[in-house]
Amino acid sequence: VATRECCMLSDTMAYSPQDIILGKGVGKLTSAHFVLKGTCSMVQRLMVKETPAGLRLHPQRKDVPDIVLGDPDLPRRPRPRKKSSAEDISVRPLFMQVCLFTKGGCFNLGESLAERTILADTDVTVLRIPLYLLRQHNIANIWHRIRQFLESRLSSERELFQRFLESRKWEKYKKDVFSSYRNPNTLNDTTIHDTPYYWRVLNMEMCGEQPCDVNLH
Repeated sequence: VATRECCMLSDTMAYSPQDIILGKGVGKLTSAHFVLKGTCSMVQRLMVKETPAGLRLHPQRKDVPDIVLGDPDLPRRPRPRKKSSAEDISVRPLFMQVCLFTKGGCFNLGESLAERTILADTDVTVLRIPLYLLRQHNIANIWHRIRQFLESRLSSERELFQRFLESRKWEKYKKDVFSSYRNPNTLNDTTIHDTPYYWRVLNMEMCGEQPCDVNLH
């Protein structure tokens, strides 16, 4: 009976690369998604603020949801527009990849998707099963355990921001190192002792005043 009910109420959807599978006001938020084919990414939007001391993580605004869960056909709720201030101008979005979902992966089981979007990296096919159907057939509380596992593996905003700062420091370090070697004014302290012994032996003066005629080819 459960299998027949699942077949009647579930559906499959195909997505092309760069399509939004699930996000703010996009997708079927009342269904769990199971990846049948392809690869998709979870992308987190961070709000960062430019300060004299560098980038700082800006707290997210708690916006009202665009749609009421369970009724995707309802029109969007209008929001009052606020005038932009100088502080808002210095705040910009930053998008970080949280994780990848491949064949057999699942998402939207109840984990937090605030400011998160699921994007298709390749041609993706997903199976969408209503959440209430999974709760009705929640043997050994398996779906709650999977949701807890997902939440424990997903990085928080602060962890993602820290990862972004570390990657920027690494990129700056690499750029400085390459620039120092490309700079013609850099003092070259290379000596004969830095040459491998093999090449030093081949070029030793072993024939009196003149070096040996050693064929290196």
